[in-house]
Amino acid sequence: PSSPVLLSRWHPTGSNNITLGSAGLAVDGNLTNHVLSGLCIRASPTAGLPYVHWLVSLGEQKIISHIFIVDMVESLASVQQTIEEMQSVSVFVGNSTDTSLASIVETWTGGFMKSHIWNVEVDRIASVAGLLKPATLGGFSFCEFEIYGYPNIAAYYYINSAIGLEDGRVQVTQLGVGQTAPVSPFDGFSHPTPFMAALNRPMLGGLPPAAFFPTVGTTEIFLEVQLDVTHMICGLVWQGSGVFSDLAANGTNSYNAFVATAEIFYGNSTKSLQAYSVYGALGLSTTIGTGLTDSITPHRMSLSSPFLAKVVRLLPKASKNLRLLRFELLGYPEDCNWLDSSEATVSAVSSNSAQILLSSPHVVTGWRLTGGSGNATFSLSFISLRNGSLQTVFNCSLGSEQYLPLAVYTTKLFINFSDPAQLSTAISLRGCRMA
Repeated sequence: PSSPVLLSRWHPTGSNNITLGSAGLAVDGNLTNHVLSGLCIRASPTAGLPYVHWLVSLGEQKIISHIFIVDMVESLASVQQTIEEMQSVSVFVGNSTDTSLASIVETWTGGFMKSHIWNVEVDRIASVAGLLKPATLGGFSFCEFEIYGYPNIAAYYYINSAIGLEDGRVQVTQLGVGQTAPVSPFDGFSHPTPFMAALNRPMLGGLPPAAFFPTVGTTEIFLEVQLDVTHMICGLVWQGSGVFSDLAANGTNSYNAFVATAEIFYGNSTKSLQAYSVYGALGLSTTIGTGLTDSITPHRMSLSSPFLAKVVRLLPKASKNLRLLRFELLGYPEDCNWLDSSEATVSAVSSNSAQILLSSPHVVTGWRLTGGSGNATFSLSFISLRNGSLQTVFNCSLGSEQYLPLAVYTTKLFINFSDPAQLSTAISLRGCRMA
């Protein structure tokens, strides 16, 4: 998988009692502008409150891989003391700013923090993270609290995890065809690299944070993903620049930018592509709204009509400020095989339901009914390997062989037939082993 990205930058922070420091500096990923200037954070006890806390709100759930904390060194005298303010401080995550609902990940019990660095492995989905300490033990201080991870997109297989954007198959050089405008620092394609277009990847120093498209759009300015094998493309995830930074008052050279509409073309050859169409207020249209409203928040778009393709081309159109885009295709290989009895075990759990246990994690992409009535009405659900929750794929689906609306990543599925007599109907699953 791609490297975790800094999630906390530009997100709001809060505390029940900050007595020192500037709140936003602790999450910006930059030590030099405050660690040497006395602008680190100190949170102190408040009368009547059992805990001292400080937190970051990410606005929506993210996949948090780890949190990087830098302790504060007040003075040489403090270094020589045996008292560590971070002693008994807990790192917590949750989905509410109410700390009574928080889940403790790790507590510092090591005494004096000699390296002044605390790296906490999290691997959880949450929208809030922070520090918590019993008020009876005093306050705490720190300089940096950086949250790293990934956008929490409701899909089970990022194509670029294996064969898509991040291995260089994005034809970025085509974006510069016919361009005669002088190169500027905002022209990302003066330094062609597929990493600028990939949603889950580190931002490279000296380069724009996202794929840059010249302001004037033509059919010659596009971004193209070429896949090794035919895939069922079931959605996209769009994001703007991924940062919030107005570098010019008029917005001309602003990274506070995103693509608002685009066209999608697909096929099995660059010589034969067709436009993807959707129904909107004015009827059938090839102009797709990305759903983006800011440069930071990624937006997932499920395709109402998934398509098979080896080539997917994006042509950005309308935008806010610059046309900056980070994106990801969602889908799965079309050539996943049918699972045999050694990979999938079916057992009845009630008079009208059964469970399917897989021998290892799979991306399940389709199903087939054999025997019994041939057509059956049932619901299919699964245990998500992302967060352990039970999720429903579809209800009341009819037919003898179909693709799932979305690929699911799981080791356990449940089938619930509307008619108990249909429990004798055999079901087979199509899927790709992922481990």
